[in-house]
Amino acid sequence: MIKNLLTPGQALRRVVSKEIAPIHAFFGQDYFFQDLIFDGISDVVLSKDEKKDIFIVGVDKEEELLNRLNSNSLFSNQSIIVVKNAKKIKSKFHSELIDYCKNPSSDNFLIFVFDDPYSTNKFIDSIASVSTCVDMRTPFPNKMKEWVKYYSKKNNFDLSDSIINKLIDNYGDNINNVINEVDKLYLHSSGKINEIDSIIESNTYKKESQVWKLLDSIGRKNTSDSLTT
Repeated sequence: MIKNLLTPGQALRRVVSKEIAPIHAFFGQDYFFQDLIFDGISDVVLSKDEKKDIFIVGVDKEEELLNRLNSNSLFSNQSIIVVKNAKKIKSKFHSELIDYCKNPSSDNFLIFVFDDPYSTNKFIDSIASVSTCVDMRTPFPNKMKEWVKYYSKKNNFDLSDSIINKLIDNYGDNINNVINEVDKLYLHSSGKINEIDSIIESNTYKKESQVWKLLDSIGRKNTSDSLTT
């Protein structure tokens, strides 16, 4: 795995301080974190009506990406270019992309997304060496709780620790699932905190055999939990 990865929190603090590097590489597929940093960079770089450009390798052609990166405008317009499925970029385009990343345009903010956090090869290592690299893996429950609290506070949602713990226990294979449940709770309860507990208790749906729980218990060296998960 790539070394010296920033945590999402560290990356977000840099963005808030407007310390935005021209090249980023995201490793992992927790979409809450990805969207959080995407939106933060967009708020700083783009004007209200502008949108980031998204290239999906395997759907969009690499030539289109290179043309976009190398196009010059008469006006200095900053842009965000997101490259998803970046691991699938064909080898014949590697050297040109690496050369661009070593000397990027001051108008472009380029973000490579590698969903597999353990991706590594000569191309990925070269991109990582000239990028601000961010760990986008789904965190373990204790850190996930902090981010759910952050989201709740940001949106003026009043959730107790016990409610957050229940949501993570039921839906904690990634932050997005938990956030979606938070949104649904507030939608169904109209924001009335006294009704939220009863809504949770009446919802009998609970995922079984959740892989994240097995990984968590193994990571904590809790043998009994790993056997029953």
